[in-house]
Amino acid sequence: YASKPYLRQHGKPAQLSQLHDHKLIFYTRRADRPSWSLSTEDGKPLRFAFRPHLEADGADLIREAILQGIGIGLLPSWMMIDPEAERRVERVLPQHCGIELPMQAVTTAAREPSPRQRAFIAHLRAEFDAVQALSLRG
Repeated sequence: YASKPYLRQHGKPAQLSQLHDHKLIFYTRRADRPSWSLSTEDGKPLRFAFRPHLEADGADLIREAILQGIGIGLLPSWMMIDPEAERRVERVLPQHCGIELPMQAVTTAAREPSPRQRAFIAHLRAEFDAVQALSLRG
């Protein structure tokens, strides 16, 4: 994602290699080395290594840096639902962001979730499925 002002000032990359010419924001809790897990246009996994312009250890900090026009950052789509709907940000190279991360409900060590846990998980599934960016498939 990048803010509209950032893209007006620096241009929008059309190819993955053009990202190296941009100010990239790195979420340090994701990996030891600055890289993003992306995909090729045909959906194969791809590791994109880069030299970050800004590093931060909080996803909220990355989000704010993107919104303030500091650079291009990689975040889950659910974190950018409102800014994207408000047209404050734009997806950059969406054809390369096809890596899906699973969302899991973690319960106690008991073999079977309790009825209360199952009800809560069902509620989360219904709520997340109502928002396309959070849809729980499967």
